[in-house]
Amino acid sequence: MAVTEEPAGLDGWRTYKAESGPGMLNMVETLISRDPDTNALVGELATGWEPVDELTWRFTLREGVTFHDGTPFNAEVAAFMINLNYSEENNYEPRLFMGPQISATEVDDFTIDIITAEPDPILPARVYMAGITSLKQIQEDPDSYSTHPIGSGPYKFVEWRRGDRLVMEANPDWWGAGAASRGEANYDVVEILFRPESAVRAAAVEAGEVDIAMWLTPEQCESINKRAETRCEGRASPETIVIGMDQVDNPLLGDNRIRKAMILALDRETMVDQFFDNQATIATQMAGPGAFGWNPNLVAHPYDPDQARALVAEAKADGVP
Repeated sequence: MAVTEEPAGLDGWRTYKAESGPGMLNMVETLISRDPDTNALVGELATGWEPVDELTWRFTLREGVTFHDGTPFNAEVAAFMINLNYSEENNYEPRLFMGPQISATEVDDFTIDIITAEPDPILPARVYMAGITSLKQIQEDPDSYSTHPIGSGPYKFVEWRRGDRLVMEANPDWWGAGAASRGEANYDVVEILFRPESAVRAAAVEAGEVDIAMWLTPEQCESINKRAETRCEGRASPETIVIGMDQVDNPLLGDNRIRKAMILALDRETMVDQFFDNQATIATQMAGPGAFGWNPNLVAHPYDPDQARALVAEAKADGVP
């Protein structure tokens, strides 16, 4: 499989990152995952979760799970790794999505409580991001945490050739094998090749050097789809492409009329056609369908350059520089 970017490290908390996902999420699992079709939260290492009070969420953990080093998954491991991944001292990147500070405690062998500093009704949607790895590794060989992931997933780490590829092999002891919600590890060995140029990824597919390549251009897909043995497939991305505006220090952009004029002046239908080959939709809000808080009733601003000019003139008349 050819991917766009090499991960900076293989730490368990990096499971949330797009460039780490193709390899890490096959080796390292999380308490909660996402259904690939609906984006709904589904259990992975946790089988259930519920609020106990306004500051406490209780998670029931999956029994019978073993890490690749043979050690068992339990509440001690889960609580430790949650505290490691979200600690203020470590300041790992998943904290950006954390909300109020959290801490985890054991309730019994397969139950933990996650306690929030303030009420957080969407906590489960936050903690699905950081992976759970072997506690033994952290205790006995912490330096290997960022280079040799020891998870509980369907594939086990074999080798990381920096600048070239990540190699994994099937885990015959995976708890999810045969389960209706998980599927099978269908390949004995998987190699993730780091190939940043889309032309190189496309050529590798056409030459039969790789089975899968991520994120090809419409032109490359057109060529690939002409071949009987290859095809391009697309799926909606959760990403929203935005223009960030400095509304604090920029007096021009601080005026809502100017910001509204900018979006009215953008012919986004043409942009979707010319830049994305109609493989995108016009956003109505920051969140996309499937994200918590998405409002299906919002409609996109139209392309209206005349109204945009009128808003700019109105703002200028009021002294906006």
